[in-house]
Amino acid sequence: MKEDAFILEITNNQEIVQIQEPITIIEESLKIREQKMRKDYISNEKFDEEVDKTFHNIIAEETSCSSIDYEDETLKLTNDTIIRNPSYSQKEILKNIMTLYNNGEAFDCDITASQLKFYLKNRGDEYELPVPKHLFDVYPQSEEVKQIVPFQKIPMPDNSLGSIVFDPPFVISPKTCKSALEGKDKSCLMFKRFSSFYPVSELYYNYYWWLKESYRTLKEDGILVVKCMSTVSGGYQHNSEEYVFMAAMSLGFYCVDKFILNAKARLISGAKYKKQCHSRKYTSVFYVFQKNSKMLNKYNYFELINKIKESNLEGMVWELK
Repeated sequence: MKEDAFILEITNNQEIVQIQEPITIIEESLKIREQKMRKDYISNEKFDEEVDKTFHNIIAEETSCSSIDYEDETLKLTNDTIIRNPSYSQKEILKNIMTLYNNGEAFDCDITASQLKFYLKNRGDEYELPVPKHLFDVYPQSEEVKQIVPFQKIPMPDNSLGSIVFDPPFVISPKTCKSALEGKDKSCLMFKRFSSFYPVSELYYNYYWWLKESYRTLKEDGILVVKCMSTVSGGYQHNSEEYVFMAAMSLGFYCVDKFILNAKARLISGAKYKKQCHSRKYTSVFYVFQKNSKMLNKYNYFELINKIKESNLEGMVWELK
């Protein structure tokens, strides 16, 4: 292994392994493994010990998450302490996103703040999240929340925010839906609380607009947290999660993480439908997007797919090394 592959630094009596070149952790670990498998490999006990002890503290230039001091015995990674991407608690997910990508601090802005449900602690809640400084919503339900209008700019300057939360409605239903307005159908509770989109194109146009506005108002390296959920309406599957991912990347965002919110139960309208044609959606997604042109240029899936499409794949020989 090259001697300059790693630099050992002493900082606050903690030994931290840093990558000198923009090499990914996976690439470097494979190099180490390959070296150790060679017959002529000479073991360096001190080096091996330092790599094993601090490998999880490697800070790659291409990553953007907040550093966590795992040298502290109380914070060492275990099955109990590691941050996982699935959860039954959206507040836990938001707390974990704050920890990993926002230095544990409050988000700067929420453009779908509504009743501040993300932040107020209710009975049984394990977490209470700090309220963002800037609160907006199309349908404000709290005096602290200022109203914004679809297809009009958020009243914030360009490149002024470090983090934004966006949790748009996902229901697709006419706003004049009689059963929803009269409250005859329990499955319309989401409609009554958050309104809806109709036709489905209204959902896609609105999502795109607020993603675009978020990109405008975020600083470079700022993060956007988007909660979204695919849904079934009119007998069709609407892949809102995939649309959000594609729209965000087309605007210049890079997806740095993805969390899954599991639901233990969902409201079901048994009287309305007698035959099930699609799976009932029990999960929603929290994307963490970053305004990072460097990473997007490196991992632009649209360009990659176009490059593959232009390649002559037939007869290609895959060389295993």
